[in-house]
Amino acid sequence: STNLRRYREAFLLVPRKNGKSQLAAAIGNYMLCADGEHAAEVFSGATTEKQAGEVFLPAQIMCRDNENLKSFYGIDVRASNINIPQTGSKFERIIGDPPDGSSPSCAIIDEIHEHKDSRMIDTMITGMGAREHPLMLYISTAGSNISSPCYSLQDDLTKVLDGVIDN
Repeated sequence: STNLRRYREAFLLVPRKNGKSQLAAAIGNYMLCADGEHAAEVFSGATTEKQAGEVFLPAQIMCRDNENLKSFYGIDVRASNINIPQTGSKFERIIGDPPDGSSPSCAIIDEIHEHKDSRMIDTMITGMGAREHPLMLYISTAGSNISSPCYSLQDDLTKVLDGVIDN
């Protein structure tokens, strides 16, 4: 395809209560419905089920309460997932250490500063290998753990912006 996305990773570092979860939910729903990926797999990942729900639940509400969206894309909103049976697409939560075998077209990793290691990120990125133009979306508030993947990611991104790393 000639319409591939220019950026495959996005990092939103936003203070609390500024709508990052709702924005991520809208992006997840777009990736589920309108990105053109057959059998799209969208995941809202976090260290706890409650945190994974911070993105997933608003996405559910957006789909459930918008009859036009639901009928146009054939969305089925369930307690554990949002799916489109006609395309085999799904949007689900993942918690902690995800199993291998997923092929995410979009992975939204919430509160990345709370992750103790990069296992979830690594599993999602590895799973994206079969996708033509996946999106990895990291969202977080500020944290103080300098050994977290958030700190490493933020450090790398600062180096890209400063021209130290070419990406």
